[in-house]
Amino acid sequence: MVMKYLLSAMKEVILAVVPVSLFLLLFQTVILKSPVRDFHKVVLGLTLTIFGMRLFLSSLNTGLIPLGENVGATLPQKATLWLIIIFSLIIGYIAALAEPSLIVFAKKIEDLTSGAMSRNLIMHSVAAGLSMGFVLGILRIVYRGSFALFLIPFVILLALLSYLSPEKYALIAWDAAGVASGAVTVPLFLAVGIGTASVIGGTSSAMAGFGLITLSAFGPVLVMLVIGIVAGRG
Repeated sequence: MVMKYLLSAMKEVILAVVPVSLFLLLFQTVILKSPVRDFHKVVLGLTLTIFGMRLFLSSLNTGLIPLGENVGATLPQKATLWLIIIFSLIIGYIAALAEPSLIVFAKKIEDLTSGAMSRNLIMHSVAAGLSMGFVLGILRIVYRGSFALFLIPFVILLALLSYLSPEKYALIAWDAAGVASGAVTVPLFLAVGIGTASVIGGTSSAMAGFGLITLSAFGPVLVMLVIGIVAGRG
């Protein structure tokens, strides 16, 4: 029984990783006619990726996601508004710092700017923005607000700030939104959001928990655009 589950679970990851890897390898060797450097290391890395992803996904499904749903379901019943805000700020900030995509993103920017924008500055700025966006999304669920009424003013504000910010900072800011769709933040935020929405509006209203990731993603964009405007004037 356990072996059957493991084989089934591994199959999902293999079907996700192998096609992409084969396409990249074939494209480089056949179309670009370029050899794959350190091929044995590439194969080893892909093998470790498959096993690592499987362990990571299993851990999320059995640990982080149920815990997030439990907290989300309990939070509106036993916490005050201020406690909900504080919780959302902290969990959003911690989740962002734990996000592998943010680590890669911040390191790449630090390298390309020769240290002018440090990795710590990027990571903590994006994490702060993500936590603020997460708070906004949770408050929308708690107060059963219209998603459009939250979304439209946010989009207008970000469009205006993008116009005022130097383009290189605007490009970085909008790419920072990708942190909200990472391997850690997506399952955690969805779990908390759906758990909260289910308690507030019943199981049939659990769909109200969606949209949380979008509002969370706008937070890092906002913070990075403000940094870009300030830096551009310096």
